[in-house]
Amino acid sequence: MRVVLDTNVLVSGIFFHGTPGKIIDAWLNEVFAIFASPSILDEYARVLLELGHDKKETFVFEWMDILIGLCHMVPDSSKSVSYSRDPHDDKFIDCAIGAKANYLITGDKDLIETGGKVPFKILTPAQFLHIL
Repeated sequence: MRVVLDTNVLVSGIFFHGTPGKIIDAWLNEVFAIFASPSILDEYARVLLELGHDKKETFVFEWMDILIGLCHMVPDSSKSVSYSRDPHDDKFIDCAIGAKANYLITGDKDLIETGGKVPFKILTPAQFLHIL
């Protein structure tokens, strides 16, 4: 199963656990594969650094090593197609298209509302966990 995780799901899973944490655990247990692009990895790193400032110094670097080692990479898209009301979200859709993903997992309403316009399913973490 090919999956793209929005930053909010990844970061919530790492820092706050809950349903996103169960998704991260399933990924680390190789239940599915995560795909990312360089711009998505950059965003993951930026947000992990922002939220992890009070963690042990190596915490963020360990997670970035995990992400770089386990994420399947897709090149950033050069298309100028806009899918979402928030253009910053388009990188997740472009990545899912490039990866031929089955799912994009997000809690972002702008992304969820684009669901009918793309060749994959856009699900909330709870919906995806139900599938797992």
